[in-house]
Amino acid sequence: MKRPNLFDAAIVVFAIVLIPIAYGTWMLFRTPHPTVSSVTRVDITREERRIGGPALLAKFKVRGSGFRPLLRATIDDSPAIGFVLENSGSADLLVGATPAGVHDLVLYDGVNEVARAPKAVTIDPPVGRHATVRVRLDSPAEVIQMIKAGDHDWSVNPNRAVVTAIDKELLTVDLGVVALDKGWQYFDADMKPGVPFTLTTDTYFVKGTVVSVGLR
Repeated sequence: MKRPNLFDAAIVVFAIVLIPIAYGTWMLFRTPHPTVSSVTRVDITREERRIGGPALLAKFKVRGSGFRPLLRATIDDSPAIGFVLENSGSADLLVGATPAGVHDLVLYDGVNEVARAPKAVTIDPPVGRHATVRVRLDSPAEVIQMIKAGDHDWSVNPNRAVVTAIDKELLTVDLGVVALDKGWQYFDADMKPGVPFTLTTDTYFVKGTVVSVGLR
């Protein structure tokens, strides 16, 4: 049996020393695996509302680790509007049209699923109310003269605006609104004093400015 010489022993010692060094180097430079520790609903900013438009339904703050650029998110199988990275441990999740209920948050790197938070995203059903809205019209007199009680927005939605009164340039309509971002919206448009309002029927189109909103 051949006895190990000094050269062979040096190779063994070198290998033993090299293994932990290589492992430490791999641990230092490897891409960390993303993890999700919490998902919390937060308010949508005015700028996000402007950019996201009516498709933007909700915003969540996602905290965890290993987040990196180019990760994409889905709510169950539906793509999120955006997964906006703040840093490796925090990101904003922008959610579009999603059915009410509890959903999984899934993160992908390319086509590979890299993290999943089961039942982390809760979408509440919209809270609906009816409102009486008064509008100061800004349309030609010949168009305003066409308006009469009972006229309604062109939509077949049961929450569509219905004219209840018209007094010169002051229009009163009843319509359905839903709660969103600490306010009320009618077909994705804010309903509060000072905002524009339009009524489109089968025969005319008028526009104006909301004077008052009374919830019922």
